[in-house]
Amino acid sequence: MKLVGFIGWSDSGKTTVIEGLVKELRGRGYRVAVLKHCPNGFDWDKKGTDSARIWAAGAQGVALVGPDQVAFLERVAEVNLKQIAELYFPDYDFVLIEGGKEAVGFKKIMVTKEELPQDLPVSSGELLAVVSDDPPNIDKPVFGFDQLAELADFLCQREDLERPAVILSIDDRPLPLKPFVQEILAGAVWGIVKKLKKLPERPRRLRLFLKGDREGKS
Repeated sequence: MKLVGFIGWSDSGKTTVIEGLVKELRGRGYRVAVLKHCPNGFDWDKKGTDSARIWAAGAQGVALVGPDQVAFLERVAEVNLKQIAELYFPDYDFVLIEGGKEAVGFKKIMVTKEELPQDLPVSSGELLAVVSDDPPNIDKPVFGFDQLAELADFLCQREDLERPAVILSIDDRPLPLKPFVQEILAGAVWGIVKKLKKLPERPRRLRLFLKGDREGKS
């Protein structure tokens, strides 16, 4: 999974860039997910619907399941965009985050226009590139709004965007694993699973859920 954020002031064109990039990457056969940061909250469902009533009643999680789509809402103690991406979209090729200027832990692309301020709070170490209609004087790759194919090429080539291939989450908190630990876990689990019947011929991903009791016993 490659994780990258898109930051910019309101009306900078973040959604336009992400929309075009999703189409470009999907056209190349990649699985793409998008996280949209909504610091002021959002409307989950229309007032008065069954799901809205259930959510208002205090349900910790609610899912809407249609013929070809699923929407899921869950209450969390704190919001960490990187952890949410790793927890819910670990098997996607790309996860694009819209917003989250103050979030840390992943590379970001600044989307801006000539008439907007250029002083977004992002460190040079996290800034990956810039999308702008007026190329700024900056030591980073710059793309125009009409160069989304080139931006897709750029992201596909960046190996440093890759997240761990094996993700271990405890109480919805992904834990960092060193490469050799990932290899040990993957080898052990796949070694057991491959002995099971009715296994797909070429499985690409595996999810394992373990629930311990309240005393910490597994």
